[in-house]
Amino acid sequence: MSSPNRRQIQLIHIAKADLGISDEDYRALLMSRYPGCFEGSCKELTGAEADDLLEYFKARGFKVKRKRRTRPRRPPVVTDMITRGQRAKIKALAGDIQWHAGEAKGLKGFCRRQLGIDYPRTEAEAQRFIEHLKHLKASQQRKARV
Repeated sequence: MSSPNRRQIQLIHIAKADLGISDEDYRALLMSRYPGCFEGSCKELTGAEADDLLEYFKARGFKVKRKRRTRPRRPPVVTDMITRGQRAKIKALAGDIQWHAGEAKGLKGFCRRQLGIDYPRTEAEAQRFIEHLKHLKASQQRKARV
């Protein structure tokens, strides 16, 4: 004779609460329905008796609700990594921009401010960074014309 597992005990208590069964009625039900249950506790039941009790509660209207699990975020795949063309485009745009604190420090600082990272690692980050660089270059060109 095996005792009920943790999941069965949890479901019994959830069903008891959902169906609005009082503690006295619950204990009386256990003692009358299962002869080996002397104290009126579901821990005294066997695994089969716990399943039977859950089926009894389901017949009375209890429904087991399952949790939806969210998928874990996957790490970037090699095909998602920054391409050579994107690296070249970033380098070319960075060469056209006037950096106040030197090109390398200025580019790295700009990337930190715009993306919150030191340098783009994926294609999507690189594309966003390229767009930010294009806007900065256009802004500097407009200011130079004035």
